Amino acid sequence: MEHTEYRGMTVNERLFVSGRLWEFEAAVKEGDREKAKEILKDLCVPEKDAIRIVETQIGK
Repeated sequence: MEHTEYRGMTVNERLFVSGRLWEFEAAVKEGDREKAKEILKDLCVPEKDAIRIVETQIGK
């Protein structure tokens, strides 16, 4: 999916529509910060937002 197709979607919507929700949840459960951040960046989530989301989900 291209960047413009994600416009107006929440992060959860992007994860679901892309089919990567379960992959992201698994990365969070495993505490894999880099994998979780990589998934978010692949979905055009700005890096600072991806870092904040990952820190919220996994911790610093």
